[in-house]
Amino acid sequence: MWVAPSTFRRVLAAHPLVLPQQPPAPKQPRTPWPHWLVWEPNRIWIWDVTHFGRARRCVFAIVDMVSRCWIATLVSTAQTSTQVRVIFDQALVAQDLDELLTEGRLDLDIDDPDRAILLAVCDNGPAMTSHDTRAYTAMMAIAQHHRQPRTPTDQARTESFFSHITHEWPHLDDITVLRLAAEAITERLRAGGVDFDTVGGLTLGADALCAAIAVVGGANWCIIRKEPKGRGTNRLVEGTRIGEGNRVLLVGDVVTTAGSILKAYDSVRATGAQIVAAATLVDRGDDACRSFDERGVPYFPMSTYQDMGIPAIGTETVSAAAG
Repeated sequence: MWVAPSTFRRVLAAHPLVLPQQPPAPKQPRTPWPHWLVWEPNRIWIWDVTHFGRARRCVFAIVDMVSRCWIATLVSTAQTSTQVRVIFDQALVAQDLDELLTEGRLDLDIDDPDRAILLAVCDNGPAMTSHDTRAYTAMMAIAQHHRQPRTPTDQARTESFFSHITHEWPHLDDITVLRLAAEAITERLRAGGVDFDTVGGLTLGADALCAAIAVVGGANWCIIRKEPKGRGTNRLVEGTRIGEGNRVLLVGDVVTTAGSILKAYDSVRATGAQIVAAATLVDRGDDACRSFDERGVPYFPMSTYQDMGIPAIGTETVSAAAG
């Protein structure tokens, strides 16, 4: 005879009976912050890895906990200590912290408060807790702090790394749709003979699309600010450090007058990097095409106002007056 679980629970409650169950897990004590820790930029980094299953890629990222500067990004097909070494090497050089790794510092005892150059906060994933990762961080004078198991609030900083990619853009909140858009842009660029090693766009609108194209295309990723933050690194281009020799794909989500994407163009060119192409999901006018043609940059809008059967931006009033 089958009885619904809800009925079974009501009978137990009516005869005050309780089913035996395992005792709750003992509460884990929180690991305290090191006493030598100073709350200032480049002293506390948080890092994590997020998987994009459909693209068969994972993305590592390092963010400064104090300044919120996105320091480094690494796209890979694997999640091992090798990727950890690569992204931390990149981040240390980008922030000039490798200069702190002197022989005198490294000769200090591993527990000496003067030895660590920073604290790296992460979760308890295999790549974070492996023997090779622990050996590498000890060699590079990086102290580790792992979040507590079964303590959701302690995961907040590390688990929120990529939430904006899948939750903060309503038109791209489905990772399947985002992947399709990134694949379509990547395939069109490859068909046009465009080769890029870095993807960048003006934050915040282009961030999700840039990250997806980087994952699909196996490239690095950077964000481009409209204005410096006035703190932290105070750079216009954050994330992957770019300069002479880099081949950058400039990305926008929706282009109207082209003002934002051209501002991003100027910021990237100021670094010395080469912009090999620009791409956008929707172009609602003719300004971007004309402006990039003048600059000799191939431009790839995935859809235009003509495709959608709507007037170009800025011509609606003229059309209405003519009618």
